[in-house]
Amino acid sequence: MRKFLTPLLCILLLAAGCGRDDTILYGEQTFADIRDGVLVTDNGLAYHVSEDNTSTEWKSWNRVLLTCDVLRQRDDKGFDIRLTDARFVLRKAPVAEGAIPDETLGDDPAQITAGWISGGYLNLALRVVYKPEDEPHLINLVRLPDEAGTVCFRLRHNSHGDYYGAPGVEPPLSFGVSYVSFPVAADIPDGMKLEIRYRWHLTDANGNLLPETEIKSLTGFVRR
Repeated sequence: MRKFLTPLLCILLLAAGCGRDDTILYGEQTFADIRDGVLVTDNGLAYHVSEDNTSTEWKSWNRVLLTCDVLRQRDDKGFDIRLTDARFVLRKAPVAEGAIPDETLGDDPAQITAGWISGGYLNLALRVVYKPEDEPHLINLVRLPDEAGTVCFRLRHNSHGDYYGAPGVEPPLSFGVSYVSFPVAADIPDGMKLEIRYRWHLTDANGNLLPETEIKSLTGFVRR
């Protein structure tokens, strides 16, 4: 019996070895710039896409929010990845106050749901009322004069009439979430505070949005 067990055991071990999964990390999610087809993350890693399981045209973008499985390490900062999801991130420089006419900037509601600094960018997650068939919205970040040790910006949103309170835009509302990165981190010295002002809806006692809006502000951004 021993003559048959040893070869069989070897075959089973060999088969197990062939099916081994050496993936380093599953479900990694990060922001990255796209440089010559390589995804350069905000912490300086170079992700080379060896497997692309998305249906997006991310190679034509400048910046992306990606989800991937890290397959193997190439060198000190280089890795091969399996790309499982890619979301477009708008990369846009801020503008000086008065550089663009107000009617072009717009002043429609756009809620900042998250904000942080990484990779030299101020990154924002924005929530807006949105219908996919409508004209693309315009987003701008306007630099305001500094105030008492605080670097101030104003988020401006032109929805081209696609906002709650506009004619024909009534509940139930459809919301879209988009990401935008502004290269402003170098302009925010250590020790300076950061404040972003934006327009968003008032709410009733139950937390439901009202057509009326007000100026809100967000401070205390984390550097990652």
